[in-house]
Amino acid sequence: MKSFVPFFILAICVGVYFMYESPSYSNIQTLTTEKNNYNQVLQEAKDVSAKRDQILASYNAISTDNLARLSKIVPANFNSVIFVNHLNTIASKYGLVLDKMQIVEQNNTGGQVIAPDQNSYNTQNVSFSVKGQYTTFMNFLKDLESGLYLVDITGLSIKKGTLDKTGQSFEFDVSTNTYSLN
Repeated sequence: MKSFVPFFILAICVGVYFMYESPSYSNIQTLTTEKNNYNQVLQEAKDVSAKRDQILASYNAISTDNLARLSKIVPANFNSVIFVNHLNTIASKYGLVLDKMQIVEQNNTGGQVIAPDQNSYNTQNVSFSVKGQYTTFMNFLKDLESGLYLVDITGLSIKKGTLDKTGQSFEFDVSTNTYSLN
């Protein structure tokens, strides 16, 4: 009987290990992995918060004069009357006449969308026609390029016009994109 007691104690220890210790140990490992995942997410949130604070500090460092100039280049809302007036002012400077004006707002949902309705800008497609000489049209484009609005020329069509006292006249059909904030 004396030699049977150590085997009995050993059997109890093995039973306790498989019945209690092993499940507890695997549960501890699962919880440790979950804790590490949460710590990683918290660290990423801290990094994003630090980046946000850095960007906010950069934005707050911009002077109000520069913000006012930026709002003229990319306005908060697109005003077609003001934009057409801007184009007409530049065109009349060179003796050109705007014709066939058409403005279409484009949908910016193309590409990868991270979150719905999070586009940072709207695009307006503005098409118009101008009649005049080539050199005056090129000067018009230079002034449009350096004007108040951010304008991308997306299409240009040149048609031969009439021959007048000042030289050959052309009809220029221009398609542009201009932008505004949401």
